Amino acid sequence: MANVYEHVTADTKARILKVLTRRWQTSITSLDHTEQRKLASLVPELTREHYRDDVA
Repeated sequence: MANVYEHVTADTKARILKVLTRRWQTSITSLDHTEQRKLASLVPELTREHYRDDVA
């Protein structure tokens, strides 16, 4: 995939990353607590900075 979008500028990549990161954060906060805990257990490296289980 890395060579597919060689024509995309660094600025465009940065904007895309910013938008996708914001969508990821929004999607996590829209989940209920049980769903957040399950996601955190399945993908801890992606959820670590966006989700903290205060109950544990």
